[in-house]
Amino acid sequence: MSETTVTRVEPGETLSEIAARYDVSVEELQRWNGIENPDFVQAGQTVVIYSSMQAPSPDLSVGSSNMWMGGIVVLAFFLFLLGRKRSSSTRRKYGAGTITGKAYVTDGDGIRVSGQEVRIAGLDAPEWNQPAKHREGYWFAHGRRVKSALIREIGGRPVHVSVERYDKFGRAVGTVTCYGRDIGAWLVREGHARALYSDRYAQVEEEAKRAKRGMWGHAVNIDPRKWRHRNRSRS
Repeated sequence: MSETTVTRVEPGETLSEIAARYDVSVEELQRWNGIENPDFVQAGQTVVIYSSMQAPSPDLSVGSSNMWMGGIVVLAFFLFLLGRKRSSSTRRKYGAGTITGKAYVTDGDGIRVSGQEVRIAGLDAPEWNQPAKHREGYWFAHGRRVKSALIREIGGRPVHVSVERYDKFGRAVGTVTCYGRDIGAWLVREGHARALYSDRYAQVEEEAKRAKRGMWGHAVNIDPRKWRHRNRSRS
């Protein structure tokens, strides 16, 4: 890197993954951003990465350290306002209509299309760090497996989003199709996601259960809602 970089934590992304992407250490990211617990970062959180020429010295005085942290807070607040403005302008641009473009998969039930975060309606997929137990007895990264499956299915391909609403985070929520095929139905049918929040995929889920596809064939399968509640309780 030749200059200071500011990035946002993607859903399910860890500090270790950010450190690897920018070729810095986790300890440096913690020190630069005042992060005490490297295992606790949230989606949308701002992370600043410095080049070797610009990185703050580890022996900063208390005064200069406070000034540096104050600057980070101001920068984060500015990015927050910018994000709100961008989200608002996106809603004005797209309304409750459609969004089209190539799909960038962010997690098991989320994508980014034309710069807009999108959540696939009518379902809930395992979180990035959520495990499951295979029927052969071993535990594996369930959320990562589902995300990989979605990447193989639509990653980089043109999709059409029929927007139904926007959530409190500014994400568009709607039906996603790729070459006319309902991707939400595909996720549920393959046992990659649960049919929740509406009954649109209820029959598809019953089919997946009977066939023991995906999560329905695992020895232990955790409801994504319970997993999120457990993690919030621990934090």
